[in-house]
Amino acid sequence: PPLKELINRNDAVRAIDNWLELFDDADDLKRGCAVDIKQSILFLSNVSPAHLVDPGSGKPVDLLQTPRGSTVYGIRGMTWANHGTTHEYARMTSQWYVDTLGVTMISPPNPEYNCHAYAWHSTSPSSIHWINDPSPYIRDGSYFSVSTPSIGMIITYQDSASGNYSHSGIITGSGGIVTSKWGCLGVFRHEIANCPYTATASTVRYWRRSR
Repeated sequence: PPLKELINRNDAVRAIDNWLELFDDADDLKRGCAVDIKQSILFLSNVSPAHLVDPGSGKPVDLLQTPRGSTVYGIRGMTWANHGTTHEYARMTSQWYVDTLGVTMISPPNPEYNCHAYAWHSTSPSSIHWINDPSPYIRDGSYFSVSTPSIGMIITYQDSASGNYSHSGIITGSGGIVTSKWGCLGVFRHEIANCPYTATASTVRYWRRSR
């Protein structure tokens, strides 16, 4: 249906979900366009976001908010299968990092939330959201960049190839001690440079919340 018609339909999101089912796995571009249209409709109409689905995992997406009210997409209900691993393997990998890097694991592996969700949204060990892109927190001025880290600030690691934020954490100790979630693995306490993400990170920045 034309976009103008979809915007005025109460079942717009459901209609696009049905459309997505017609695409095969090779139609990544079409699937991406359909998801973009669906997200736009959620903002331009009174359609409930209950049917918004992440195309990669097939999991529902909740519309979270930055401190200044911008929308952040939080994938809900991620499982070990979504990460192509098991709890036991994640546990063993987390312990390997403890043994080899000398970091401290303060929470066990959990497939439901990641580093960005932990640093920007909620530090609860029972968090249920996986955030792929934390940039809305920065773009809308909820946080601003500073040159020197201090306790309570957020730290980001940007990938040298893509420029994307590959990792986020929280400064929790003097001397640059960070607490961060490593993918679906555990939550670790570590020094800024002592984590797997520094190998591909070209830029490290520190962020203070705006008042």
